[in-house]
Amino acid sequence: MDLILGWTRAQSARWHLPPPPMAPIDMTSLQSLRDLIQGRLDAVADRAHYERDPEEHLNRLKSISEQLDRAAQDLPADIDPQLRHYLDRQSYLKAIAWLDQEIVARELTNRIDVL
Repeated sequence: MDLILGWTRAQSARWHLPPPPMAPIDMTSLQSLRDLIQGRLDAVADRAHYERDPEEHLNRLKSISEQLDRAAQDLPADIDPQLRHYLDRQSYLKAIAWLDQEIVARELTNRIDVL
């Protein structure tokens, strides 16, 4: 067995495989999901609202979080595993970065397809 830093060659080769194909999600849904995540992050960061009315701030945060949970549950079961991981773990900054990258990639692909 050939070991490379504790990994066999077969194990290390797996890191170079392309990601599995993502279930189709339309651009509107991707952008809506991104907007919900950004809304939740904005609500968490809104200290002025919290100091002015903590109960209303909490209600706003709960409402946005419920919408976000529903949107995540409504996604196809076979969406990109990385995005699913970010959503399940509430790694919302990473989810936004992933969504931004996917949205830009699709916009560029659409432009190329038009040419």
